[in-house]
Amino acid sequence: MTNILDQLKQKYLKVHDALDLDRAYLLSQKLDEIYIDAFSNGIDSLFHEIMIYQPLTFQKLKECKGFHLLERERPGGKDGNHFEVALTYGNGLVTGKFTQVGSYKRRTPDRIVPSRLAYIPMELRCYYDFCEGLNIPKDNNPAGIMNYVLAGSVTTFDDLDDWISEDSLDKNRFGDLIDRDVLVWCQDPEKRYMLVEKESHRIFDVDYSDGGGYRELDDPVREIDIYFSKSIENKCC
Repeated sequence: MTNILDQLKQKYLKVHDALDLDRAYLLSQKLDEIYIDAFSNGIDSLFHEIMIYQPLTFQKLKECKGFHLLERERPGGKDGNHFEVALTYGNGLVTGKFTQVGSYKRRTPDRIVPSRLAYIPMELRCYYDFCEGLNIPKDNNPAGIMNYVLAGSVTTFDDLDDWISEDSLDKNRFGDLIDRDVLVWCQDPEKRYMLVEKESHRIFDVDYSDGGGYRELDDPVREIDIYFSKSIENKCC
């Protein structure tokens, strides 16, 4: 049986191990030193903000069996290759694409970049420090269809109306959320959605597969931490 690391090596140009990084090569592929340093200093460094604000999820990240950089070719190649982080477990993996370095460097205590992160509670922005979110990919294939069981990529923060239309969903299962200004923040393959209301930062849990309806998270930072940590435990470990 092919293990997860072997699967990744078949799908990616290179799989770099955290304990054996070729810094000069990574720089030649236009990976900024900011990311090389954060990754080479380990999980505590790369996910420092998660350690502070989401301790249960951080503990599950620390329990990974392997910590790698996945490299794939960028079309044209002139700007170097694409890189993303992969934490491998016995039955699955967690991945995160590095955010654009320009976006990272434009951030200040008073400036949220990208701006759509302003819609989620401050503590939950920890998932977007060095990465564009975290993912448990379908069929252990980060290069395939992305199913963001964890914090969805900023590029997938879709308005609920657009999401319903694109996925041919029954809008009645979302109740009066359909009339609010909400975004789809994360989802899982079983069609459980976490929606965030733009103005209030309130988060709503919708279990579409169980007939719909929703509940507002009373303590979203704590409840998301529990939800994400259990997702990693159940789907990866």
